[in-house]
Amino acid sequence: MRPERLFLITLLAAFAGQASVMGQSFSGGFPFFLPADDTTAAAFLPRFPARPVGPDDFVGISNGHFSVNGNPIRFWGTNSVAQGAFPDKASAWFVAGRLRKMGFNLIRFHHLDNAWSESLFESGKDTRHLNPVTLDRLEKYISELKKNGIYVNMNLHVSRIFNARDGVSQADSLPDMGKGVTYFDPQLIELQKEYASQLLSHVNPYTGLALKDDPVMAMVEITNENSIYRMWRDGSVRPISGGGDFPVRHVRMLDQLWTGYLRSKYPDTDSLESAWNRGIIPDSRNEQIQDGGFETEPVGRYWQLEQHETARAEMALEPSNPY
Repeated sequence: MRPERLFLITLLAAFAGQASVMGQSFSGGFPFFLPADDTTAAAFLPRFPARPVGPDDFVGISNGHFSVNGNPIRFWGTNSVAQGAFPDKASAWFVAGRLRKMGFNLIRFHHLDNAWSESLFESGKDTRHLNPVTLDRLEKYISELKKNGIYVNMNLHVSRIFNARDGVSQADSLPDMGKGVTYFDPQLIELQKEYASQLLSHVNPYTGLALKDDPVMAMVEITNENSIYRMWRDGSVRPISGGGDFPVRHVRMLDQLWTGYLRSKYPDTDSLESAWNRGIIPDSRNEQIQDGGFETEPVGRYWQLEQHETARAEMALEPSNPY
């Protein structure tokens, strides 16, 4: 049995034991518990010894899979979210050791830019300067993860709330967490680049390396749950006054950028229509299901009515309105 599968079964057994007072009896078992306050190995768990991430242990891609030094690596990860990303410095060694004991080798740092709890930004101030206190705790935590062989998945734009102190006009009218408009507003793009540079280029005093140079950082997520297509599909790429989520200036900005792109790519409207209609499927071929509108007599020619047990039903075209 693979170690990770044994770990999962053991963990599920522990949860099941907590869920009921009287568990099902079985022979050949032995009593055990998972203490919540230690980082030591246990006889009934797989052992994950501390193997620090070395100077050459960068994560890459080999044959379509994550690899380190040409050897495939499988990640078993979890999240450190919002204030969970900034443990007390005196406890960082324990948190990292505990994660290693449980077999984790990747931590996803999520909502570091939030506005509702501890964050890399200071409450009531702009979002252009990192909070030195929480940054210090984050970097201490990362250094302890590195000692335990646990890699980092760093998230950048997740829940940042741009405000007037950042110099952003009408900041209080932006979509929630700036989603959508962060893709095309030049000012917001520059602010995101500034933040990324501050976070990824700052030298961690506990490792002596900036994240951009540290093999402990396995991957970076540029933006989280951010899709203009999805917003368009949901009717959100409209002015707020029209039931959408965008300020009028961003609706106009997106339209101007889009039409500007089309004008730079196509010499005239006829060329645009020709390019965009190339390969279009005629309406007569769009329907891929035989009698998809239930309009052909007999209706049972392509459709079969299932009846189970005592159910009784009939299927027929409606003569007065077949649609």
